[in-house]
Amino acid sequence: MIAEFSGSIPFLVLNAVFFAVWLIVNAFPVFAFDPYPFGLLTMIVSLEAIFLSIFVLVSQNRQSDKDRIRNELDYQVNLKAELGVSVLLH
Repeated sequence: MIAEFSGSIPFLVLNAVFFAVWLIVNAFPVFAFDPYPFGLLTMIVSLEAIFLSIFVLVSQNRQSDKDRIRNELDYQVNLKAELGVSVLLH
């Protein structure tokens, strides 16, 4: 569910708004809690990238397992159908 949301347009818009607000708030020295090189923002973005890549990889592994099971069931159904056709031909 997380991997699906992270690949969507609302997630992109949410990130863009978050970054824009962060940059605007920190552009003024009076309100700045993360001045210009934006070290905290850089760390947050790096952690987000790490977690999102992990979520995507886990999601791909789960999808691969589901596909493997589906392919095995298709093979068994095809094998049974072929056996049934062979019996009908004899």
